[in-house]
Amino acid sequence: MIFLHGSFADLRFWDGVRETAATEHRFIAYTRRAYGTGAWPEPPNGETGRVAQVADLVALIKAWGGPASLVGVGNSGQVALMAAAEAPDLVRAVVLFEPTLLPLLWGASGPEGGAEIADAYDMALEDALAAEDPEAAMRQVHEFLYGLPKGGFDGLDPGFRAMALELAPHLAAEGGSPGPSLISCGALGRVQAPVLLVVAGDSRSVWALGAEAAAECLPHATLETVAGVGHDWPIADGPAFARTVLDFIDRQ
Repeated sequence: MIFLHGSFADLRFWDGVRETAATEHRFIAYTRRAYGTGAWPEPPNGETGRVAQVADLVALIKAWGGPASLVGVGNSGQVALMAAAEAPDLVRAVVLFEPTLLPLLWGASGPEGGAEIADAYDMALEDALAAEDPEAAMRQVHEFLYGLPKGGFDGLDPGFRAMALELAPHLAAEGGSPGPSLISCGALGRVQAPVLLVVAGDSRSVWALGAEAAAECLPHATLETVAGVGHDWPIADGPAFARTVLDFIDRQ
């Protein structure tokens, strides 16, 4: 199983999941291109953003002896799904927790429609970066993503907080343009692997809207809502999250 972290994180995002997930499966987590604390070389073939990350993932599955099951969260959802579409023989199953699939929602209406939440997120990120205080910016962005009140960052898992603050000086680079969206209903229709889309009952409704839209496009999708948890579920209760992942993957 290959685990892909989301926004403003690195492979340490999965620290609380690893022990449970690795009990009966090979657990692999890696830091995606343009994330983490190290310098990255220019991607091959002039690729940028998500396109390069998809190519990285496909190459890694091959190097690690694939096929593999993919587990993603947030903005890694597009990368996992497009890898499954482009290399169907290498992907057994996909599990995504609250994936960021906003391009499927541009026509959504209401206060939490795709365009509205994307604009609000961009403004939050710009405001945070304008403050020129990386740690304060990282706190502000996470409080927005997780729907927390001001100061709510301090209630998150200590290991996660330490990772996020270490990555704070790199916030501007990680918040840069990821390149054009790869997601469309037609693209998702090429995904032949079974896909579990998990949303949190106590989270922003936009995540559920994106998952519902994706489920209508994917040929083999299961949509599941977990009551009583929020967008931080994988870091708040890693073992429970891991068991949900394992239950699905083991049935495939």
